[in-house]
Amino acid sequence: MQPIFIQGDLFEGFNFQKTKNDTLTEINRKDKFSKGLIRNLDENGTFRYTPRHEIPLLKPYNAEIPIRLVPYCNIAKEPDYVCPHFYIDDSRTSGIYNNIEHFTQKIRRFKYVIAPDRSMYCGAPLALNLHTLFVNRAVAAYWQEHNIKVIPSFNGGDANSFDYCLEGLPIHSVLATGNVGVLKNKETTYLWKCLVEKAIIELEPTALLIYGNKIEFKNEANLPIYWYKDYIHTNLRH
Repeated sequence: MQPIFIQGDLFEGFNFQKTKNDTLTEINRKDKFSKGLIRNLDENGTFRYTPRHEIPLLKPYNAEIPIRLVPYCNIAKEPDYVCPHFYIDDSRTSGIYNNIEHFTQKIRRFKYVIAPDRSMYCGAPLALNLHTLFVNRAVAAYWQEHNIKVIPSFNGGDANSFDYCLEGLPIHSVLATGNVGVLKNKETTYLWKCLVEKAIIELEPTALLIYGNKIEFKNEANLPIYWYKDYIHTNLRH
C-alpha cells in the first residue's frame, strides 16, 4: 500500500502507512513536538482530561471582549490590547509547538489570546485529527496554567469530526471560531454553520467571537455574536 505523507511542521518526519485493518503505523518519527512538548506541558500534573479521548479540558473565559483580533504572525508591532489569534496557515505557527517557552513569553504581554487553531482536515484519518485536537487544547491549557487569559476556540473537519471536535471546551464560556475560507463551496459553508449551531446548543457559550465572513446561522438563544473582519485581507485593501 502507498504510504501517506503529511506535509507541515507538526508532522514533519512522519511517514504513516495503512495496515490491513486501516489503522496507522508509524514508520519514521522525528517530530520535536512529540519528543518534548507533550511530555512537558502538564508539568505540574494539574491538567484535567476528557474521559473519552483524554483531551485536556480548558477553563472558561468570561472577561473582557477583545476590540481587535490580530494574526499571531503580525503581533510584533501591535499594542498589548489587541488579541492574537491563530486563524492562519498552520505552517506559520510551527514555532509555537517546537519552542513553547519562548513563544509563551511573546504572547504574555497581551491582555488575552485566542487558543491555538491548527486545522482538522476533511477525510483525514481519525488519529491525525485527534492529534491536532490534543495539540490545540494542550497548548491552550498550558497557557492558562501560566496565567495567560485564553479564549477557547473550536474548529472541525468533515461531519465525522463533529463527534469529537468540541472535546475539551468549557461550557458557559466565551468561545471563538474562524471561518476564513469556508465560503469556497456550499458544503464547507454548510458544515461550518452546523458546527457553530452544535457548539451553541451543547456548550451554551456566553458569547461567540467569529473571525472572518458574516454567515447566517441559527441563534435561537440570542447569543451575543461579535464579528471580526479578516485582518490580512482588510489590510491588503488599504
